[in-house]
Amino acid sequence: MNTFDFERESAGYLETDPWDGDIDPWDGASGLDPAPTPEPSLQVLYPTRQDYVQAVTISAGKAVASGLLLPADAAEAISQASNASVP
Repeated sequence: MNTFDFERESAGYLETDPWDGDIDPWDGASGLDPAPTPEPSLQVLYPTRQDYVQAVTISAGKAVASGLLLPADAAEAISQASNASVP
């Protein structure tokens, strides 16, 4: 960690997000998150695992049809969604 990162960490920056556990440069800094809205909870977006798997399946199918995703990659995404801990 360089000096700049240490100073930012001690000022409350570089804190872990409560929703996804990652660390962004603007975390812990009020007003600095570039997102127009806070990241929503997966539980709010997808009340059940089936809702989540269905959304991923639909999106993956559209991406394959558009040529943006290979069928094998779509199958992997759907498999990962099926095993995800959502909600």
